[in-house]
Amino acid sequence: MNICLDLIPFIIKYSEINTINWQKLIGIECLVSICQNPVLLKIIYDKRFNKEDKENCTLYDDLINCVTKISYTLVNAKLPDNFKKTMDKKENKPHSLIEHSNIFTETDQTAPVINVQQNMISVVKMLLDIYTYWKDSYVFILEANNIKLGKSLKNLNQTQQLCQEFLCYGGEFLKNAMTALLVNSIDDSITQSYLNIFQSYITIFGSLSLANARDSYLNDLCKLAIPNNLGNLS
Repeated sequence: MNICLDLIPFIIKYSEINTINWQKLIGIECLVSICQNPVLLKIIYDKRFNKEDKENCTLYDDLINCVTKISYTLVNAKLPDNFKKTMDKKENKPHSLIEHSNIFTETDQTAPVINVQQNMISVVKMLLDIYTYWKDSYVFILEANNIKLGKSLKNLNQTQQLCQEFLCYGGEFLKNAMTALLVNSIDDSITQSYLNIFQSYITIFGSLSLANARDSYLNDLCKLAIPNNLGNLS
């Protein structure tokens, strides 16, 4: 596990490369795998409390900053004119299967050549995977500690309270980045997927009686429903 944690700073470094190239795609693909593993995600979060481990105590913050930075970079990028048409032709499958991977093996002679448009499509879909798996990891951790979605639970034990803190930590940053992606989405399936994520978080926060966090998501959804306010989300 320590070896895996040691690799995360390098994964983040490659994911934050300004140019959308094959190294960046590999980095983001690795982020997808991290978010797909709820146990690993919780271990990274728990490292925050180990002040003696100075190299890893900021990993979770770095992970959140990396994902949100990629999201805002994508929002500010200029999309090709035929971007939506190309999106429609692409299959919306998770990037966890090796045949869809951007990672090339030692038998490959050179790095894969992928054009800018294909790169951007890959980033869009992998970001959606990241946010989806991150939400699913929250659900897994909560249910593993007997916190059932849709069922109000006010008297939390100590372990459940720690899970609640895990859920809330950095949640506003992730929500704001998802809102930016949602506002700028030009693909119906992507938009629907982010709306489903929002719905899940509203249910989760409602189950934990976290009114402020729940209302934050509801507030953004209400603003999104008013066309004149699309560019004025706070």
